[in-house]
Amino acid sequence: MRKWGIVLLLAATMMGIIGASVYLPVARDDAEARTNIKRVMSLIKVGDDLGEAEKILRNAGFKLVYASPIKPTVKEDYLHQLVVVSNRGPNFFDTLSYVTSHPMPFTHKESSWVAINASLDGVITEIW
Repeated sequence: MRKWGIVLLLAATMMGIIGASVYLPVARDDAEARTNIKRVMSLIKVGDDLGEAEKILRNAGFKLVYASPIKPTVKEDYLHQLVVVSNRGPNFFDTLSYVTSHPMPFTHKESSWVAINASLDGVITEIW
């Protein structure tokens, strides 16, 4: 019985170490993304010119996904740009959660980008 107790204690310790090694990077990545999202929101706002906003964001060190804004719908009725706020990719649990459509532990809570929509004349209408 004592031998199984030691085995269980070692197994619990290993699970804790594995859990922490997965959780801590996710928490750090989410904190970085939250900080950068706040920075983006402080630099630009709805009503600004999209071209000027892109310049401001690039000068602040942010990477934009598209070289120039795209028209993402068949109707081509608005402009769209993405700002990268975290350089991390999805982890195993993010992917599993997406594939199964069920929430999983240790998934990222923050997006790795901020989306900007603008009217065809370049006026920002939405930041999310």
